[in-house]
Amino acid sequence: MARTAPVLQDPRRMTRIFLLLAAGLSVSAQVISLGVKAGTVLTDSSLNGSIFSAVESGRWSGGPTVELRLPYRFSLEADALYQSYQRTSSYPLALPTTANGDPVPFIFSSQLHTRSWEVPILLKYHFLNGPWRPFIGGGISWSHEWSEGQSLTTCVGTSAACSPGPFRGGSSSFSTNRKGPTAGAGIDFKTHRVTITPEIRYAHLDQPTGNRVRAIVGFTFGK
Repeated sequence: MARTAPVLQDPRRMTRIFLLLAAGLSVSAQVISLGVKAGTVLTDSSLNGSIFSAVESGRWSGGPTVELRLPYRFSLEADALYQSYQRTSSYPLALPTTANGDPVPFIFSSQLHTRSWEVPILLKYHFLNGPWRPFIGGGISWSHEWSEGQSLTTCVGTSAACSPGPFRGGSSSFSTNRKGPTAGAGIDFKTHRVTITPEIRYAHLDQPTGNRVRAIVGFTFGK
C-alpha cells in the first residue's frame, strides 16, 4: 500500500510552503525593472566639427531600458538609445580660370543626416542599499549607424552668391556597425513609484574610433 507523503498529511506545512512560494514569486517580480532613458551627448570625438564641417543638430538620445537585479548589489542593465543628427560640411576652393587671371571661388558642400541605435550592456555594482544607491558599471556597447542619403551642393562664387540658387549634385548613403567598451557612474533615487537615475556614460567606439560621453536620466519601474 502506497504511503502518503508526510508533507501532504500536514495542512499547516502545506500552508507554509504555499506562502514561501508566493513570497518567492513576489520577490521575483521585483527582480526585473523596465523604463526609459533620455539624455544628451556631451562630447563625441567622432562628431567633432572642424574648419570645414560642423554638427548642426541631434545631440539628444533616448530609448527603453531593462535591468536585472543580481545578488550582492550587482545588476545587469541593457539599453537601446536612439540618436539622429545632421552634419554640414563646406569646402571652399579657388580656381584661377578668369580672363584677368584672378581666382574664382568654388564651394563644395554637403549635408548628411545620420541615424543610430546604440545598445550598451553593463554590469553594475551598487555601493549602498536603500533609497539612495550610488553605482558604477562597465561592459560593452554596440552601435548601428546609417544614412538614407547625403545632399551634395556645388557652386561657383562666394557663399552669399551660392545660397540663392546652388547647383545640386547627387546623393549617397552608408551603413556601419561600431562596438567598444563602455562605463558609467551615477546614483539611483528610489521614490514610491519610480526610480530616477542620473548618470554619466562613456563609450569608446570603433569604425571610426571615437570617445562618446553622455549625460542620461533614467525612469524605471519595478526596482
